Amino acid sequence: MTHNYFLYHDPADGLIKWIIWDNNEAFQNGKQGGSLSFGMTEVGTDWPLISYLIADETYETTYKAHIKNFIETTFENGNMNTWYSNQESLLSESANNERNGYSYVNGQFSSAIGTLKSHNSSRISAVKAYVQ
Repeated sequence: MTHNYFLYHDPADGLIKWIIWDNNEAFQNGKQGGSLSFGMTEVGTDWPLISYLIADETYETTYKAHIKNFIETTFENGNMNTWYSNQESLLSESANNERNGYSYVNGQFSSAIGTLKSHNSSRISAVKAYVQ
């Protein structure tokens, strides 16, 4: 979404800096109209900076290398599944004892962990399809 990025001209070094915003949605595959595809084919004139950068072969190659590296390291399926499972172990007792109105939400937390693991796999597949 256009409101999720900011640029800052840093007078200390004269460089334009990207101000990080909403990284939690960087690999989403739908919310508030969805996210951009990794190839950004739907970007039009209302996204001039992204249009300019993705049209440049050097920038696109660099972008592909960064997202490929991300899914092979930090976002790698085994790493993320281990992290999700560790969080589930840490939080499941408390999460399953939460009440939603008059009923317990028992089991919904574990189901959500499964959804996160599935989401991770689907986003890795989307990146692989794009970078090949």
